[in-house]
Amino acid sequence: MRPRILPLLLALSVVVALTGCFGGEASSEPHKLILEEAPTTGKVGDIIVVKYRVEGPSATAQYNFLRYDTESHPYKVGVRAEDYRSFTFQPGKQTMVPVPANFSVALKLEKPGPLYYRVNVGIPPQDLWSEEIRINVTAAS
Repeated sequence: MRPRILPLLLALSVVVALTGCFGGEASSEPHKLILEEAPTTGKVGDIIVVKYRVEGPSATAQYNFLRYDTESHPYKVGVRAEDYRSFTFQPGKQTMVPVPANFSVALKLEKPGPLYYRVNVGIPPQDLWSEEIRINVTAAS
C-alpha cells in the first residue's frame, strides 16, 4: 500500500506547484480598505452613510459588510464577525463584488448612546477590517 501512496503524493505536489506558479492571484500586492467618510455623531432616526473603498489588484470580494454593536471591540488583531451583533451592506454589493471599488452603506440610528462600527471586506486570503469607529447617538429633538 505504501508504494502506491508515494506516486500519488508526488503527482499531487506537482499539481500544487503548478497551480501556485500559474494560477491563483494575479498579484501578491495586498488589498487596502480605506474609510472615506465615517460619521461620529448623529441623532436617533438619522440615517448615516459610511463611504469607503477597496484598492489593489483586480479580484472578487467574497463578502462586504458594515458590522456594528453597542459594545466596543477595540482590538486590532483577531476581530471576528460574530463579535458584532448586527450588520448591514450596500444593496447588490454584499457578496461576490469585483474590486477595486467604492462603497456606500447607509445605517439608520435606532437608539441613543454609543454605537461602534467597522467595515469588513473579505478578499481571500485577506480578511480586511477598518478601525473601529464610535458614533455618539443622541436623542431626537
